[in-house]
Amino acid sequence: FGNSLSNSESVLFKALDSSKELNILQGKTPIISVTIDINKNSIASIERNGTIRLWSVKNLPNYQILPLPPAAYNSISFNNNGQILAIGGGNGEIILWDITRKNFVSLPKTKEAVNKVIFSPINKDILVSGYDDGKLRLWNLKQGNSPH
Repeated sequence: FGNSLSNSESVLFKALDSSKELNILQGKTPIISVTIDINKNSIASIERNGTIRLWSVKNLPNYQILPLPPAAYNSISFNNNGQILAIGGGNGEIILWDITRKNFVSLPKTKEAVNKVIFSPINKDILVSGYDDGKLRLWNLKQGNSPH
């Protein structure tokens, strides 16, 4: 590539060239989705069999399996303070797991599968979800969990 790379591209390729694997976290079935909290304290993963593992970076390789109802979960995301984990399912349900209290609530179900959930990087109370029907729903979790 030589002279055809910009400075930022050169920096990126140098970083990639010096990259190395730090650790392997082993689940039981294929991984469907993974997320890391903004504070780098936890990693959460969804496996094809519906298992959701919460890994503490400080206690690797130990993990906790979240005691959620069995379902085909598709997507997982931490909010920007790492306290809430949103989990979207093929059954149209979004589950909000409270990391500290170790309990969950569900948002109102839709008829369409939830393919993606992601929190706003600016506001910890705003969640965006994407569906099979091509719709995006915006949720303000501080205002009664209703879509906007």
